[in-house]
Amino acid sequence: MLSIKIAWQFIIKSPLQNIITVITIIIGIGIQFFILSIGATLTNLILEHTTSYNEHILVTTQEYSNIPLEADQTLKQKILDEVPEIEIFNYMLQIESVSISTDTIPPMKFTVRAVDDERGYDFYGLTEEKHLTSGTYPSSPNQILLTKQFAEQYMIQPLDWITLTYAPTVFESYTVSYQVSGTFDLGLFRQTFAYCLVPFADLPTPYQSSSVYAVMQVNDPRNADIVAETIKTYFNPDLYLVKTWKDLSPEIYMLDTAQVLAISFIQVFLSFAVFVVVASILGFSVHQKSKQLGILKAMGLQDTKVSFVFLLQSLILGLFGTLGGLIGGTIFIKLYQDFMRYDDGTPRVIFHYDWYNYVISGLIVAATVLLASLVSIQRAKKITIIELIKT
Repeated sequence: MLSIKIAWQFIIKSPLQNIITVITIIIGIGIQFFILSIGATLTNLILEHTTSYNEHILVTTQEYSNIPLEADQTLKQKILDEVPEIEIFNYMLQIESVSISTDTIPPMKFTVRAVDDERGYDFYGLTEEKHLTSGTYPSSPNQILLTKQFAEQYMIQPLDWITLTYAPTVFESYTVSYQVSGTFDLGLFRQTFAYCLVPFADLPTPYQSSSVYAVMQVNDPRNADIVAETIKTYFNPDLYLVKTWKDLSPEIYMLDTAQVLAISFIQVFLSFAVFVVVASILGFSVHQKSKQLGILKAMGLQDTKVSFVFLLQSLILGLFGTLGGLIGGTIFIKLYQDFMRYDDGTPRVIFHYDWYNYVISGLIVAATVLLASLVSIQRAKKITIIELIKT
């Protein structure tokens, strides 16, 4: 109790120094919290544009294997039953050797993604009403959805008919007519919008026995590597290759890693700056209170008690600074989010106030302040009673 009283007296006797200390901590923890939140938001944006409605795990035939991967529904159900991390499993066939044409549009390169059942539409987000921009969901054979971007560029409307010409080899081709039931927009970046989804049943006969891909989405894309190791046990590694989205988009994974490293470097630099300022202020406080410390030591107060007094002082200041910094950081993020809006009022960036960002920010600055306190305490311990009283 005596140590707390002494620590509090030291605080109120030097208001300017302690206000500067608290302000330093507030700024430090506020910036730490803002940077952590920015980092988490960037990671979420990268993951959203890379993995949303896309393949998290892909199983393909090895290049040297001549045994095709078949759409084995029994194996599919087995994996769904035994691997709870898998949310959607679908067999898919991506056909690049396709051209699209209409009565007014000459043939141009197009891509068809064939899926084995209606869950394939779920896989690519086409069954969510918010993504349907015009028309209706396909309700009968030979109906398809086109991307909004492609349909607008070539002025294709719902109920229009298009022709897809499949060319499995240079010597053969198959022509199929499809009716456009509607258009969709996932709201995500894609390298091309010239594609559509078609059920296996609506493909020309030669493609219905082709080797397929097994594509899966997991409940957390960050854990795709771990889940992929489990998936490998269901497929012969000599015949089939299991990849994750990190293998399919290594540049995106490297971008995420680079931004995490950059943010970590900024945090270390900021922590060092806070350490220098707080250590300097506390060191000056030790020098300023040398006479009081000498008297306390002369009265029999042990070095451990003196250390505890300065530690309490730092903890009290750190507590005020931490609370102020977290509150200030939250307010600043809210103001920043409100400021960063598109012309129609929708936010450009949506921050998530995750509890662990508060905890990590507090712990980083708390450790920095504690280290600065220990440096000042060691300085006070080295001074003798006579030197303290003479000061």
